[in-house]
Amino acid sequence: CGDGRVPIAAALKGATGVGVDINASLIRAAKRRAAESGIPEGRTRFGVRDFSDLSDADPMMEGVTVVYLYLLPEVLRMLRPLLDSLLDRGCRVVSLNHHLDWIPHTSQGLHGAIRLYTR
Repeated sequence: CGDGRVPIAAALKGATGVGVDINASLIRAAKRRAAESGIPEGRTRFGVRDFSDLSDADPMMEGVTVVYLYLLPEVLRMLRPLLDSLLDRGCRVVSLNHHLDWIPHTSQGLHGAIRLYTR
């Protein structure tokens, strides 16, 4: 999630923003940024996680309905089991610049830079 700007933007629009990152200092920065943005308690959650250990059963993934990704293709492929599981339960996946090469996208924007995936 880096510094948390995407989950925070989602929370400011009324969604619940969830961010995971392997870097604890980035998670601390995201939490601080969320607090400074005046987001109500419970509208964001941030946690230190390694992508390779993340599963659909992880409490951080509870209630997630949209997943936004800005990751390199090799990392996206590494997350395939998780993303397939999330798509199967009805989540939407939004990818910027690098795309899920194993399923067709539902729609795209910004000249193909952003793609939406659903099942």
